Parts: sequence; C-alpha cells; structure tokens
Amino acid sequence: MPFCPECGYEMRPDAKFCLRCGYRLTAAETAAAARPVNASGTGPSAGDTQVDSVAAGKEYLEKSSALFRDYFEKVTGRFSTEAEFSILLGAFCLKNAHANLSSILNLGKNHYHYFIRYDQNAVGKDLIDFSKNCLEDVWSMPHHGALGLNTFAVPLLCQDTVSPDLLSSLTPGLLKKTSFSFSAVSYPVILELSTGKLSYPSTPLYGAAVYTSLKKAVGDTLYYRR
Repeated sequence: MPFCPECGYEMRPDAKFCLRCGYRLTAAETAAAARPVNASGTGPSAGDTQVDSVAAGKEYLEKSSALFRDYFEKVTGRFSTEAEFSILLGAFCLKNAHANLSSILNLGKNHYHYFIRYDQNAVGKDLIDFSKNCLEDVWSMPHHGALGLNTFAVPLLCQDTVSPDLLSSLTPGLLKKTSFSFSAVSYPVILELSTGKLSYPSTPLYGAAVYTSLKKAVGDTLYYRR
C-alpha cells in the first residue's frame, strides 16, 4: 500500500486523500499509487475489473466455511442490490439506506455501506486495518457534502468461533469518526457464526444516542439465525 507524502500514513492504493492529516493527493500521485502491475511487476494487469471481481468472489466463497456460505446467502437476501466483491478490501460490499430519527432531524438519510469478510485467522490488528480501509472507501465516494447526509461504513468480520484477541479490539477507539463536513463513521462488527452472536464496539459517551440507533439498525440487518 502507498503512504501519505505528508505524514507517512498508510493508505489504500486508490485513496484520494489521507485519513490522518487530510492531505489530498494530486492526480499524478493517485494514478501512480493505483496503477496495477502484473506478476512480474513490469506492466498492467487485468486489475479489479468486474469479471475479475465476480470470479474472485466465487472463489472466496468456495474457500470459506459452510456456516459463512449459509449466512452470506441469508444476509444478502435482505438487500435490494447484489453484493459486489472488492479485491482490494477482500470483502463483499452491500449498499443500503435506512431512515431514522436522527436522519430526519438532519434533513437527509443515513447511508449504510456493509463490508462482509470471512477470516477465521483474523486478529485485532486485522479488524483495525479492515475498519480503516472500509472507512476510506466510503469517505472517497462523491456524494459527501450533501446536506444532512451521514455515511456509515460497517465492516463485518465473520468467524466460525471468535477469538478472544479479536473481541478485545472492539474499543471506542475503533470508531474512526471523520470531520463533520463528511459525516463518515466506521462501525466495525464481529459475528460468531456458530452462535449467531454479534459483537459491537463499546459505545462512547459522546454521541451515545447516535451509536445506540446505529447499533440497532446494524443488528436488524446483520443478524444470523441458522
């Protein structure tokens, strides 16, 4: 992954600006960071095209557990759009929108972007990186800046049996809230497939009402009953 020229923060290859310091990359810097190469490193590869993404998504499901495949079929059926596999994020992306009291007061809608990943070997650092990358992905979307539009990245990490190390990473510090002008928040969630238990970050004192509403919306969408 490339690093911010200003502060050295690690960024996604297709990032438009730095999540830490806000440095906006020039067109040349963005193109250089995002340019794919083949296995030899000498030229362009097929890249993250739609065909490649579909094939990669199918392979991803085949290598996952039976529990995850069952859950994936059920949860994706709750959305009006199909899940798209992102090779860069290593996760399926689902986009939806929910209206609640806070969004009405803000004269807009809360947009929820779900990123679903299965990784039985993931630890706390993996969830932190996954959360950061998902937030950067939605933060770069063009609709930000619209009046009252709140965007939530919801990275969901699934394991058949959740490890204690992974659970210990669900701290308020994971809630990477960005500037108010963008109103983008990352809300990582862990699902233990064997029990159907969803685990959420500890709710911070600031914005408790917003996070309580967010937790309910996410839980109503991502629940798993075998």
